[in-house]
Amino acid sequence: MKHPHTFTLFPNLPPELRNQIWHQALPELSQPGLFSYHRKGCWQPKWLTPEDWDYYPGDYDNIRFEFRHDLITMPVEMPLFFVNCEARDIALPWIRDNDIEIRFSEDRLHFIRRLDSELDALYLPMEKMLDFDMEPVDRMFEPDLIERMLSEITHLRHFAMSEEFFHTEEILPEAWGSFGIRVLYVIVGTQPDVQGQWELEEGEGKSVVWNIESRKFELENGVSICDEILYQLILEDKKGIGKALVDHHLADKPLEIRPVKAVRK
Repeated sequence: MKHPHTFTLFPNLPPELRNQIWHQALPELSQPGLFSYHRKGCWQPKWLTPEDWDYYPGDYDNIRFEFRHDLITMPVEMPLFFVNCEARDIALPWIRDNDIEIRFSEDRLHFIRRLDSELDALYLPMEKMLDFDMEPVDRMFEPDLIERMLSEITHLRHFAMSEEFFHTEEILPEAWGSFGIRVLYVIVGTQPDVQGQWELEEGEGKSVVWNIESRKFELENGVSICDEILYQLILEDKKGIGKALVDHHLADKPLEIRPVKAVRK
């Protein structure tokens, strides 16, 4: 005898209990989320007007050149939305409250989460580092921006990269100097991709922090979540992260380099 795949008595449950079950079936969005850099197009110019806060009357060009982190998105699975009208009535307020965007493409609805520059991190895959580094340079040499005066604006302060970076000859992206990074997550183990929803599994793992006074990296106390060799490589700073802080006048700002694990939700 085959067992049914549906709970046929569910409609007979009290409305309050059904609503509670629907709420428990909603996705869980924890932060920081981990968003992958997978294509160019984030660096964009904005021609300023007198209403903009950074408009300057003496600037002939008045162009803000900004990294549009809001264009970086992550898919969110929302099967509850398609169950029935009752479930959709529960899902819609959750979608609005969490700033989830609904898009229609390929004959179906897609639910999109945008990167929050205050909390989320941008992950740079090894194979995309050169693209990330060259994107602002390439964009500035397009016809509409050649020989223009630009004021650079970025808001993103949290980045992530693979532990592999510290074991290779890959150089530090020059474009990082534009961001004033405060936290660099080093992903150990499984690396995220552009499919599905990824988040950082933060715990009591120890970090390497920038000492503003000595201008050196120091290891904080905590649990080792990876091989000690990785912590040592970060401390030795052969990638020149400390030098980049000094060169870009960021040496008086805090920076934490934290090995973490990424999880797919």
